[in-house]
Amino acid sequence: MQLHNSVRRALEVLEYLAMQNTPRTMNEICEHLQAPKTSMNPIIYTLLEMKFIQHGDSSRNYVIGPASYTVGSSYMDRFDILKYIEAVLETIVSKCAETCYFATLRGKDVFYLLKVDTPEKIRMISSVGTVFPAYTTSLGKAMLSTRTDDFVRGLYQDGLTALTSTTITDIDVLIGELDETRRTGYAKDEGESYPDVRCRAIPICLDGQAVAAVSVSTPYFRFSEDKERMVLDALFEQKQRIENVIERNKSEFLALIE
Repeated sequence: MQLHNSVRRALEVLEYLAMQNTPRTMNEICEHLQAPKTSMNPIIYTLLEMKFIQHGDSSRNYVIGPASYTVGSSYMDRFDILKYIEAVLETIVSKCAETCYFATLRGKDVFYLLKVDTPEKIRMISSVGTVFPAYTTSLGKAMLSTRTDDFVRGLYQDGLTALTSTTITDIDVLIGELDETRRTGYAKDEGESYPDVRCRAIPICLDGQAVAAVSVSTPYFRFSEDKERMVLDALFEQKQRIENVIERNKSEFLALIE
């Protein structure tokens, strides 16, 4: 059966905006989809009116809207396994008082599935559905550490782009960090995805390969050796619990991350 072109275009707009960390203009949307403005204008207008997208920081750009969140949330609610994992994240936060994330790997990027906020007033702004290049995050590096070096080199054969002044841009340096993660069992993000934020993450494995990762993010001014030790203790204490529930609900979890 032939796909309906306008519907396909509308879904492609939503998919594109969902993968962006900043608002995108009409020109950027059209360029990405290789579509003329004349055909995209009514699609954008309809998505705006139905609140699937909304204006970003100006009337000339767009971000995902609340209706998209409602649809996405109803999908996520189908998976009881996430409710259990979220409860584990809450346990981690109760022990280290910092924001905890659960994410999976989608191609070259990290996709955030769950977030439990710190009780502190100053906290991270990333939310569920956020996407970041995997090599810039502790979550991504934790998952990449269970892949081979050749796999990682092939994944980033076009190079590594810096998000901050400390982002790794040399593939050999990245491979070196992944080796360290394999030795220690945890990955680091030293302000590589967000300035002035330190993150630690552990891989969550199924059949010997990471299918997800859990991290804790700490603002630089609250980070210390004692805090790092507290974070790592909290993460490693809960690692087996999450892996066990994923193993028991393997088909459900794989359907979620596909």
